[in-house]
Amino acid sequence: MKKEETGVPYYTSPGRKLDGKPYEGTAKVKADTSRIDRLKEQLRSTRAEVDVERVRIMEEVYEDTAGYQQIIRRAKFMATLLERKKIYIDDNLFVGSMASTVNGIYTYPEWNVEWMKEEKTVEKSKNPEDKKANEWALEYWDKRALKPRTLEIFEKKYGFNPNPSYDSGFVVSFFDWPGGGGNLNYPRIYNNGLASMIKEVGERQASLDMRLPNANKIYFYEASLILMRSIIRLAHRYAELAREMASKEKNETRKAELIAIAETCEWVPENPARNLREAIQCHFLCHIIAEIEQVGCGYSEAYLGQNLEPFYQRDKAAGLIGPEEAKFMFENLIIKLNEIGYYYGEKVALQNSADLGQSISLGGYTEHGEDATAEMDYLILDAANYLHLPQPPLSCIYTEKMSGKFLEKVLDLIGTGIGMPQFVNGDVMLKRALNLFGDSKKGITLEKARRTCIGACVGSYVPYETGHPVEGQPNLGKVIELTMNNGYDPRTKQQIGPKSGDPLTFKTFEELYAAFEKQIQFNEEVLRRGAWIASM
Repeated sequence: MKKEETGVPYYTSPGRKLDGKPYEGTAKVKADTSRIDRLKEQLRSTRAEVDVERVRIMEEVYEDTAGYQQIIRRAKFMATLLERKKIYIDDNLFVGSMASTVNGIYTYPEWNVEWMKEEKTVEKSKNPEDKKANEWALEYWDKRALKPRTLEIFEKKYGFNPNPSYDSGFVVSFFDWPGGGGNLNYPRIYNNGLASMIKEVGERQASLDMRLPNANKIYFYEASLILMRSIIRLAHRYAELAREMASKEKNETRKAELIAIAETCEWVPENPARNLREAIQCHFLCHIIAEIEQVGCGYSEAYLGQNLEPFYQRDKAAGLIGPEEAKFMFENLIIKLNEIGYYYGEKVALQNSADLGQSISLGGYTEHGEDATAEMDYLILDAANYLHLPQPPLSCIYTEKMSGKFLEKVLDLIGTGIGMPQFVNGDVMLKRALNLFGDSKKGITLEKARRTCIGACVGSYVPYETGHPVEGQPNLGKVIELTMNNGYDPRTKQQIGPKSGDPLTFKTFEELYAAFEKQIQFNEEVLRRGAWIASM
């Protein structure tokens, strides 16, 4: 077999086999703009479509697990979904997808089914199997979904129905679509591997006394074990598919690439990543699992470049890759992140086009207060500058210790007009984190607070420690309308807010502003209470 002469060998595993026979092909990571262009065109030209696969499997598992603890039901559902979901491998260097096709979108009836009623999802089902699944989703989740349960608890607790505030157009509520999130501890997975975490959880579970106070821990540990094993199984499914495709592939270069994918997925996320490619694959596969379980706006990537920096530097020092190869790998990842989306009806789609807020933070402080900017941060900017795609949003965490060279790089990308990175004041983020979480009970130290990152659009998290619920998106124009109508909503013909006074009797701007404050305080309190209940 003739080996490709270009590129840098990336896999030299001994004992490599294909179909039981020794295989000497070497996969090479070679910067290839034509491949990136093809993948970008595929992304842009492929229409996003709803995939009912998740709901079909949910129906089956929920019927089989009636009476189980909810956390166990969810774990078993995810394990079944990851075992049976349709998977594919395209020309991307990395594998993993939300649904069964490029730009495929799952639905999440456990959150809200009102949009399914409004858009006649059952009637528009493509086939009898999808229709049956959608009928089940509407019937099962109609009263059990997050939104109806939140409204029911709200009215019992506070004595009035909050729906008028939502229906008036004052706000897009937190439970109409999944907002909020956090930052999963991806580095722990690609630095340690899921196998070591399974061992740790198993030991903790075994050491627990089987008593009522420990019930929640017992179920949590069991669910964790189910899910972690299913993630490894999904990776192995991709490895099996890659080997099957390789056995039929005639092009030797492509055959070597498929074997490299198989070897990667046979190793991570089960084991610690050994190089940059394995670390990125591990990161993305675990990220997509979180989105499959409950897609939402706000699963942050934190300081992804800085977390990957040690792998990049080791590979570069060993002569395995250079900056162009690392940039190429990140371009592949960006395209994968842009394939993820969600659908909660036409209204939500028009509002934010399924923007997931998979934010990456750049720059910022180290735990010791120094400039944290890494070489990978520069390469992320380069990759974003080439692709000009909306995801993931980039945030430059500005500090006075940031170099002028990096700022120039940031400004170059801003100058393209794609709207990123945004500038965020690192010192303000630090103070806010300490104010909110810096006491001894919450345990956020100064060192941890210095690593505060951006999540979603402008939310901030202490990585692996905190998150945030999106309470909703208020419409201040509507507040002014309510103010000018003494709390009465001309659209819904209801008294939405408090009677703050007839504006025709106001003699000063201060009186008008005081009335405005009454309206916004009341409606934001409705919004906040609903979000707190939904987050329980």
